[in-house]
Amino acid sequence: MRFGGLEARKARRCGGTVKITIDVDKCIGSGSCEMIAPGIFEVGDDGLVQLLENSPSAEHHGVVRTAAASCPTQVISVDD
Repeated sequence: MRFGGLEARKARRCGGTVKITIDVDKCIGSGSCEMIAPGIFEVGDDGLVQLLENSPSAEHHGVVRTAAASCPTQVISVDD
């Protein structure tokens, strides 16, 4: 599921026990999140991050956190 064209320009999705929040307004499209977790994040045609997997399995929680930490503008938050 792609998560583009957001009215509030913020995305919240629950994935098991984690909540991924993306502040799209601050995204610069570096693509680090997509390189680290390509099944979860993607830089769309508009050059902004999109959330592809709205319910990542527990085995992906670590890579999601790594992707969030790698973001140069810190637009990805992962909360339990």
